Amino acid sequence: MTKPSAQNSKKDLILFDIASLKQIDEIIIGDPNNDPGVWIRLMESDSGKRYIHSYSSLSKQWIMVSRYNVEENWQRWKETYARIYNKRYQNQKRV
Repeated sequence: MTKPSAQNSKKDLILFDIASLKQIDEIIIGDPNNDPGVWIRLMESDSGKRYIHSYSSLSKQWIMVSRYNVEENWQRWKETYARIYNKRYQNQKRV
């Protein structure tokens, strides 16, 4: 029986941690039925720590993009989302 390498066990630990997170909020910019342009989620661990994850359509997996200043970064994403969809609504209304 071979001993698992440290790299493999670390990878398993990271995958386990991601699976144990619960989703708090989600922002999708683009078409959710196709590959969205930006798809991010606010996640929370059992201990209360929050993280921002982004979906990569290239690798087909979730990637952690923010561990620090999560509340501030999440608020910026929400403001960006609101600006984009507010402009889209105004452009559609004029036509």
